[in-house]
Amino acid sequence: TYFSSHTFYQYLATCSLAQVYYSLPGVFTHSPLGPSVNASLWSLSLELKLYLGLLLLSFIRRRKIQIFLVAIAALVLMTAGLTAAASLQATLRRLLWPQFVISPYTELTVYFFIGILCYHLRRTIVIPNYLLLALPALYLVSVRGRFPDLAYFILVPAAVLFVAVNGTSALRRLTPRADLSYGLYVWGFVMQQLVVNYVYRGNPYLVFF
Repeated sequence: TYFSSHTFYQYLATCSLAQVYYSLPGVFTHSPLGPSVNASLWSLSLELKLYLGLLLLSFIRRRKIQIFLVAIAALVLMTAGLTAAASLQATLRRLLWPQFVISPYTELTVYFFIGILCYHLRRTIVIPNYLLLALPALYLVSVRGRFPDLAYFILVPAAVLFVAVNGTSALRRLTPRADLSYGLYVWGFVMQQLVVNYVYRGNPYLVFF
């Protein structure tokens, strides 16, 4: 029966966010987008782990030690992702679980750590106006360079900080007072599956329009 299915209890275990399972027995089995019920859940597991790590970091009272530990962790993950991602992922899949993906830890986690460092150093970071012209130029140079992925770890945070400092008032005019973006993200894939399967089944790509 449905409630005795191993797949059902796997999905139920996703509530812990320790490991995410995407399928329910018989649900969206023939969907053009695949059988995943909610593909957005992968990020929630990573976010929970990162915020738990941030909580543990808060018990260290000395700010310099916090900055040092976060910087070292970012450098280690960045180096691992740029130099040995494939072999490291294969090893961790043998040790942890076969579907383990390392890129969220060597990419998104690094951005999270950079955000922590920017917060700690917020009183010393200067965001000049010429970044508006410099960032696109630096991006074009980095794409043609030998280490574009390394450049992104600099350019993406710089762009986010520039927009945060200079574009906040303009963005507030475009966004409602109640921020719905996270809720739309978490439930967006479920709605896409429903629309694709019951409204636009002949052309699943129309769901984006």
